[in-house]
Amino acid sequence: MNENDGKHPFLKAASQGKIKLLEEFLEKGIDVNMQDENGWTALMEATWNDQPEAVRFLLNKQADARIRNKDGYTSLMYASIWGKTEIMDMLKKAWQQQS
Repeated sequence: MNENDGKHPFLKAASQGKIKLLEEFLEKGIDVNMQDENGWTALMEATWNDQPEAVRFLLNKQADARIRNKDGYTSLMYASIWGKTEIMDMLKKAWQQQS
């Protein structure tokens, strides 16, 4: 974890859209659906921070769009709340495929 913000480096990479770094973490065995202490996933971080390429990458790596954090929110809910249409469309499609 980064001492500055407490966020796991994998989640931070997702929030910053750093695809190459995400790939490196996954190659080292990080679970694409890992959750922090608040239940946030890399997919949620990428969604919240408007990183559509990271969202696409994570979904292609089997990130689960249905996971809820401790507040009960999914990535799709965050995309909807903030009007992130491109990401919302990707997450809707993933949700249907994962159901």
